[in-house]
Amino acid sequence: MTAGLRYRAVLFDLDGTLVDSYAALTEAVNHARRGEGLGRVEDGHGHALRKRPPTPARRGAFLPFRRRTAMLGEMLGEDKGKDIGYRVERASNGSPRVEVSMKAKGKVLGTEFNALGTYWSVMKPGGTLYGEGQGVWMTQDGESVCWVGQGKGRFRQGGGMSWRGTLYFETDSQKLSRLNGICAVFEHDSDAEDNFTTKYWEWK
Repeated sequence: MTAGLRYRAVLFDLDGTLVDSYAALTEAVNHARRGEGLGRVEDGHGHALRKRPPTPARRGAFLPFRRRTAMLGEMLGEDKGKDIGYRVERASNGSPRVEVSMKAKGKVLGTEFNALGTYWSVMKPGGTLYGEGQGVWMTQDGESVCWVGQGKGRFRQGGGMSWRGTLYFETDSQKLSRLNGICAVFEHDSDAEDNFTTKYWEWK
């Protein structure tokens, strides 16, 4: 290799366009299957799978379902609330940027809390939404948990929105200190009346 050589581009080929890579892909599949105590997938079978879009049935031949869901840990909590305010600004690309304030009541790790939060969202191609937010949970003992998060959303038929994303926490509470080391995934669904439910799971 020539010293000081700089690359202007890197090409990734996983579908056999430049090289016949199905044998390597099949071996990667078999490596994962060995970890699950499953038998080998023969080259011919792997080649057939590569030719067609993967249906759920064929994906099941590669890995058992429990492996695909292993990253989702226990449910941390749930809250229910209402969007209480809106503010519309113009984003840098000229599209509207909507800021939403919300309040809720819920429970996390068995501890009840009242919540206040704010998030903003912008429209993305295809009608989807991207958003970021922050908020605080206040327990009945006077302790607090601060959170920040981000996610992708979409509008629901009949009104309301559906969001999926991640949250990160900070707290001085000894009882809830476990949250400091957790990345959580959430489902946030609202209706046409601005009522919402949010559920949180640990992301392992």
